[in-house]
Amino acid sequence: MSRLRFSLTTSSILLTGLLATGLAALPACGGDDDDTADDADDTADDSDDTGDIDAGVDAGVEMTRTGIVAVTETEVTNPLVALGGPPFLSGAVVSISYVDDQSVTVLPLPDFMNSIGGCSITVYDDAGGDLEPEVTDEGVFTVSGTANGDFACGFDDTVSDYVCQSLDADLAGGVAGNAIDGELSDSGQLTLVGANFGPEMEGMHIQLTGFDGKGDPGDGIYSIVVVPDPETLIFAEPVTNASIGGDDATYTTFVGAGPIPNMVTNEFLDDGTEDVVITKADSDLVPGFTVTAGARGQDFVLTKDSTLPDAFPDIAEDVVYACDGDACGSDPDQEVTQIDALVINGTTTDILPDPLDDDGFTMLPAVGSHATFTCSAIGADEITIPADGVQAILDTGPLRVQVTVGRFVAELPSSETSDTTVVIGHSLTGFTTFEK
Repeated sequence: MSRLRFSLTTSSILLTGLLATGLAALPACGGDDDDTADDADDTADDSDDTGDIDAGVDAGVEMTRTGIVAVTETEVTNPLVALGGPPFLSGAVVSISYVDDQSVTVLPLPDFMNSIGGCSITVYDDAGGDLEPEVTDEGVFTVSGTANGDFACGFDDTVSDYVCQSLDADLAGGVAGNAIDGELSDSGQLTLVGANFGPEMEGMHIQLTGFDGKGDPGDGIYSIVVVPDPETLIFAEPVTNASIGGDDATYTTFVGAGPIPNMVTNEFLDDGTEDVVITKADSDLVPGFTVTAGARGQDFVLTKDSTLPDAFPDIAEDVVYACDGDACGSDPDQEVTQIDALVINGTTTDILPDPLDDDGFTMLPAVGSHATFTCSAIGADEITIPADGVQAILDTGPLRVQVTVGRFVAELPSSETSDTTVVIGHSLTGFTTFEK
């Protein structure tokens, strides 16, 4: 089975994506805690420059930021076994996205402008030049309390997005030449004498470069499913041909880049027993904060009357997502300042990959038009996208729709210049493909 690929977007409350090939390790996201603190200070210092740039654009405009920070675990509801794959595609999805509010040029539809207790739907005329808002660097984040151990997330200019790596240097990798003489077998096993791999790497993605001294066959991004010993990693994907790491062979791992195929579910968050702690460093427009909460929704499933995430309708009708009782999963106690929410997040595309290379999950950038949508129910476990909202989404001519339904705890750190939504919990993700 080929590696399943997911869209990498920053338009809504939850991102589901695999990293694009070619990422380099983030200097801010590896090493020991002391280094991370120094990096955070450096980022805060650098943010002064960002503020100067903003002020230079228009000194009369107050710069503001709106952000989403999501530390989540998702499971794909599409039947993978029918595609010749394992029974589960699941795992970590970590999304951090801050938008320059002054870069918003396309507003939500007039009847669907509020996602809090309702729906926000935005339609982009891609052929006419509509663009989604600019994403900005708002400092370093650190996260603890997950199965991947402690990790940090920093903004990578090469992909204009946040990426996350372990704070354990041996797990994060990214040091040039750290995989010299590594043996990559055609069964998808990496053996590296002298390595110090750990079980926290299970569910991460790993990028290999420098195998056979060229881009084929060993180089690529793989999903780590088992760490049997400190010198061995087992990947979900087979390798075309066995290869050996050359003089510049390097491994680099990433946390929260998306679910991975496995014979068992890949646990990233628990039932809320262990607190997840998210800490943000100061930036010019978004002050630092710390959010601590237990993850909601472990074992969350939709009730039988709900629309499945992979069954978005092709005709306009009310679409209901709901759970009831034990089907809603775990529900740990939260702070009084925190909110319980059921959230829908989705996006569409009007173009599909070549049929011979289409895994059923890839979300290519739209060429004509596309929609993004977010709906939420606060303190409730049922959400409806009304038929006229579904019609607005279908009017973009989608060939594929990606929908995520999550049961989250939310906290809303804010300041005079920023609004942030932090969500932690479990979700279900599905992909609906329409016939051309």
